[in-house]
Amino acid sequence: MNASKFPGTKLRPFSLSDMGPIPEGWRCAGPDFVGVGTIKAGTTWWYSLLLEHPQIVPNRLKQKELRYFVHFGYKGLHENDIDTYKQAFAAPAGKLCGEWSPIYLSHPFCTKYIAEASPGAKILVILRNPIDQVLSFLNEAKYGSSIYHFGSDQQHVFDCFDLYPRAMKSGSYADDLHRLLCYFDRQQILVLQYEKCRNAPLGEIERTYRFLGVDTACRPRNIERAVNKKNYLVQRLDAGERQRLRDYFMEDVCLAVEMFPDIDISLWEEFNS
Repeated sequence: MNASKFPGTKLRPFSLSDMGPIPEGWRCAGPDFVGVGTIKAGTTWWYSLLLEHPQIVPNRLKQKELRYFVHFGYKGLHENDIDTYKQAFAAPAGKLCGEWSPIYLSHPFCTKYIAEASPGAKILVILRNPIDQVLSFLNEAKYGSSIYHFGSDQQHVFDCFDLYPRAMKSGSYADDLHRLLCYFDRQQILVLQYEKCRNAPLGEIERTYRFLGVDTACRPRNIERAVNKKNYLVQRLDAGERQRLRDYFMEDVCLAVEMFPDIDISLWEEFNS
């Protein structure tokens, strides 16, 4: 496997040597916000809109996804690990700084480690219709699987035993949201929906700005700009397949809505019954 395909924060947790200098007078006290989910739900687009706000600055690594906590597994964090993470975020007075690693929500221990490192951070989540989430996850994997150079038999085994279960897990939100509530107060968490962000972006970005405590009058210039849009390489689902997935995810969706009643189930057509 070519290591160059996995640069930076995929190979190791970042270190102090990866960061630029802190401008004079800027505070460095950990992230004001952390986006934790979900994969393939418009998080790159939404994070770009956050950075358009004059009261929000990039983190010191100039990256959306720091993926710091995925490297610690069940080993736990030491004080120096926590300090290194906090050092990645610096901002002048009156401005905010954060990151958005959508893998955090479902990756084991990540939400616990965020709470240990930055218990006061505001948490952002974007959810998507689980059925569309699965299809988008599988499509993204089609683009990425070329790095493995699989033969047809290897590809089949990979698809059935690794990719498919991960794709289905990506559309199951309830356990991850419950775990998030174990570590953060509900008032610290904003759950958005991809569909509402697409349908009413100005209203939803205003809601996001209000949650973060910045000026809601800001109007991002690129709010309609498509980010990370790719053609579909996987077959679209037929009505029977969508119904089968609807039945599989229905209980999970109901549990998620119980925890976060702001989730508008009418935006997820198959589950609005």
